[in-house]
Amino acid sequence: MIERGEPSDGIPSLLFIHGYWQAAWTWDEFVMPELADRGHHCVAMSLGGHGESDGKIRGTSIRDNVADLARVVRTFERVPVLVGHSMGGFTIQHYLAKEHPAAAAVLVSPVPRKGGWSATFKAARKHPLLFLKANVTLDVGAIVETPEACVDFLGPLGAKYFDRMERASYRVYLDLLLNRPDLSAVDVPALVIGGGDDAFFTEEEWRDTANSLDADLVMLPGVGHQPMWDDSGRSLIDHIDHYVRNLR
Repeated sequence: MIERGEPSDGIPSLLFIHGYWQAAWTWDEFVMPELADRGHHCVAMSLGGHGESDGKIRGTSIRDNVADLARVVRTFERVPVLVGHSMGGFTIQHYLAKEHPAAAAVLVSPVPRKGGWSATFKAARKHPLLFLKANVTLDVGAIVETPEACVDFLGPLGAKYFDRMERASYRVYLDLLLNRPDLSAVDVPALVIGGGDDAFFTEEEWRDTANSLDADLVMLPGVGHQPMWDDSGRSLIDHIDHYVRNLR
């Protein structure tokens, strides 16, 4: 795990969950240092098998991710705000559906409530050979196995971070398609944030997810799937900061 800043009595801590192909480091490139400078206590976790965490990626399910998340939440003295990117946002949806505790949730470029079907079709059209390899080898890491694909899906800085991309669980991928979270009973404050230039998901999909959580949707014009990697997504930090400070 990576930690920045100190806990505060007045503001809940932030627990960050990464998306596919990444680990805790993805939040520490820009977002966590900035938020820590603004007085927030930030912790980023790596799901099982990712980064320096224990476990194996192959065979991991969304249920396993939820268990990892619940275990880390229990280490906080005060229940934190959960901030999840992409697959991490989908993990948070399942976590909330199981009625686990959270002060609030911020979903950034999340896999939508209805699943990753649109991203699947886009990946298959854009890089059919890599998509085929992912399905044959049962390793979704193949989708970003070349610098070109990494840039196509994750934006210009995909080239900078290409060497840090990791493998990805095929079982989680099946969960993203077939295992929809039931959000009907969730009663946790939430905010959904998406980029207008996202290569995987659409505003319509995120609006459906936001509506299911009774949450606001914020769209960041000109921002792609990875708003946490540089100051082009500075408005992401502004929105997280404002939202957490105004929680009731």
